[in-house]
Amino acid sequence: MQQPLKKNNKPLIPIFFATDDNYVPFMAVAIKSITENYNKDYRYKIHVLNTGISKDNRKKLLDLETEDMRIEFNDVSERINAIKQLLDDNLRDYYSDAIYYRLFIPTMFAEYKKAIYIDCDVVLVDDISKMFNIDLKDNLLGSVLDEVAPAFPEFIDYVENAVGVPLNQYFCSGVLLMNLAGLREFKIEEKFIGLLSKYNFGTIAPDQDYLNVMCKNKVLYLHPGWDKQSNDVPYDDDLYLIHYNMFRKPWRFKNVPYEEYFWKYAEMTTDFYDDVLEIQSEYTDEKREADIAGAGRMIEMVKNIMNSPVTFKSVLGHKSIDAALKETKASKKEKRRAEKRASKEQQRQERIKARQDVLAKIALYEKAGKFNEDVENDPPAKELLPENVDYLHKKLSSKIKEKIAFSLAHKVVRKLEKMNMFVIKDYVGLENLAKLKTGAVLTCNHFNPFDSFAIQLTYEKTKTKRKLYRVIKEGNYTSVDGFYGLLMRNCNTLPLSSNRKTMKEFLSAVRIILARGDLVLVYPEQSMWYNYRKPRPRKEGAFNLAVKNNVPILPMFITMEDTDQLDDENLPVQAYTIHIGQPIYSDNDLSSKENIEMMRKKEYAFCVQTYEQAYGKKLVYDTEEK
Repeated sequence: MQQPLKKNNKPLIPIFFATDDNYVPFMAVAIKSITENYNKDYRYKIHVLNTGISKDNRKKLLDLETEDMRIEFNDVSERINAIKQLLDDNLRDYYSDAIYYRLFIPTMFAEYKKAIYIDCDVVLVDDISKMFNIDLKDNLLGSVLDEVAPAFPEFIDYVENAVGVPLNQYFCSGVLLMNLAGLREFKIEEKFIGLLSKYNFGTIAPDQDYLNVMCKNKVLYLHPGWDKQSNDVPYDDDLYLIHYNMFRKPWRFKNVPYEEYFWKYAEMTTDFYDDVLEIQSEYTDEKREADIAGAGRMIEMVKNIMNSPVTFKSVLGHKSIDAALKETKASKKEKRRAEKRASKEQQRQERIKARQDVLAKIALYEKAGKFNEDVENDPPAKELLPENVDYLHKKLSSKIKEKIAFSLAHKVVRKLEKMNMFVIKDYVGLENLAKLKTGAVLTCNHFNPFDSFAIQLTYEKTKTKRKLYRVIKEGNYTSVDGFYGLLMRNCNTLPLSSNRKTMKEFLSAVRIILARGDLVLVYPEQSMWYNYRKPRPRKEGAFNLAVKNNVPILPMFITMEDTDQLDDENLPVQAYTIHIGQPIYSDNDLSSKENIEMMRKKEYAFCVQTYEQAYGKKLVYDTEEK
């Protein structure tokens, strides 16, 4: 039952939450943590911004009131409905509208000059009045630097080159000390709706990105202990507030950092504790897997956002928000369309020119017999140090990135297949892969970045529970950025290295992988030659690994034929047939060197035979024709 605050002269601290019925139990835990730690020299008013909370939840929340703390429910339906269409058109559908409520606080609560906003997935472990009493000076907000973005190269690029905020200024919007008087004078809500109306900005964290852009250079950065997020980054400083951000939430996952604080206060919320336990018990492994995979949607968006001509940085990089809002919507749209068309055409022409250069190189190198030379303009390789690679994915972060990367890769392949841009016509000899009982080194010709996708689908078609790893070049791991960089670093790749210590870890990882029965893909041709159909002479690396680890070589060869579908360079899309040979085993009567040579010759012979049967002609190199 709601109890009025006693009349007294204690200063009032307003605290805002935004929620719907689903998050009420966790907000209750946050409120309980506040009342267990607050300074009784102050009064507190909890404002719950919402568009509808059940009577039962309201009653149970009001039972959390104390002599010094009162709870009030504030309906923001009218304000949300006024811009609902804009939100639906411009912002991401997997967020609740509740994330935008904080933007309405300054104009809705003109009686306050200052307030605190906090997300529902937090607990206080210290007195919240300490935060409220921090002097904001003339800054609009006080907040803590974001901990998620620095952990991912893709997010760093996004923050600095799409949002247009230096990484060391990009803050988390889940905990805010708000200068409401200053935000009203700044017209924060008007600016937000204006930008929303005129520009379709791609955003990863909509409320956070807009606030970072609008309040840039007007933020006081608080001690990190006021928004310590539940990650594995070592932290030994003062702790005031725990934020169970992203999917690392103790009611979903076990062994979440700082989870003991959540359960301590959850148990104190008598009316909600059983609800929280029930939510935890009903949260299945499938839902947890979906959470991890769902995190990949943000990384998936990064590439599209970075390629868009309409980003916060491109629009506001050289002009103020007020100046940007004065431009007419019609002229802005036409300008965007023209820029997008010009950018796409320029990129297409650059790809055509690069491909022509590669094909010319291939012809020259074949004549010269330089079959293992690189023909692509790969980025310069950076030395890969042992501490920068987790070959066996022992770290939780590596496991998460692996799931995200594979989820994105499958989405890309499905999209390409739907567009008839990636076609697998047939699998020949699939039983040779399916019947393998031990670890094995797989080999294949290397002619396209997508041939790795083809091998992955071949492996998946056998429905084996074993894992497939692929050996890649050092530069592909250390120097490739964007979407392909994400795949290179996280899709069970085994990068080679120019560093001796790293190579020792590589060899150790390969040994463990093969011993437990998993598969390792090695391209014995070493370099990629685009759409080159002939098998090229083999390097010894793949066969050396097989002999040293006493596993067979499983030879694979992909043949191609033109389809009626054209790519964006007006070249025919290739349909692939994947040929899988019988495993090639070492001979106990031969030395290691002899076995390597024997396996290399047999693997190459399989590829030559497959080539000649598939294309109906004898294998002849240009060098041999002269």
